[in-house]
Amino acid sequence: HCACASAQCKTPAKHPISRAAPAGQNSATLDSEQIERWWAQYPKANIGIVLAPSSLVAIDIDPRNGGLETIDDIEARHGPLESDVLAFTGGGGEHRVFSVPSGGAVQLPGKLGPGVDVKHNGYIVVEPSSHVSGGRYAFEASSDPLEGATPSPLPDWIRDLARAAPVATSVAPERVPVSED
Repeated sequence: HCACASAQCKTPAKHPISRAAPAGQNSATLDSEQIERWWAQYPKANIGIVLAPSSLVAIDIDPRNGGLETIDDIEARHGPLESDVLAFTGGGGEHRVFSVPSGGAVQLPGKLGPGVDVKHNGYIVVEPSSHVSGGRYAFEASSDPLEGATPSPLPDWIRDLARAAPVATSVAPERVPVSED
């Protein structure tokens, strides 16, 4: 069940609780007193990290949507896509967390392929949160930020993909006459 207590919740355990955070991810804070009030009111809430203000990017690999095959193809073309911060998602996927320079606009592709999203203008759910499936979010042991791990810089080739993205054009479909049959 989702901590928001809505029986019709469409994204259980993966969204800000609107009664506590009416501006969604823009309600995020480092204010310990506010966080303590939220935990007192919603002790089963999950934890999220808002990425852009934290100068972070997450490569979100979702195996249910073909992410494992896609990341294998990407790494075969570009080499290993590894960061010193790796988190396992509650749904069996991964968040590979990278740093980006702060203060400037970062142009990134939204996807690297099926099941592999590039997240920057949003947030990720992190340890010790729980997934609606019953799985838990967890940092890989050697890459836990609470133990001093810091994200690796985002590889330049990912930004290059956004700059080289083709401009979508509209092409009229070929007209095929309808047969008498």
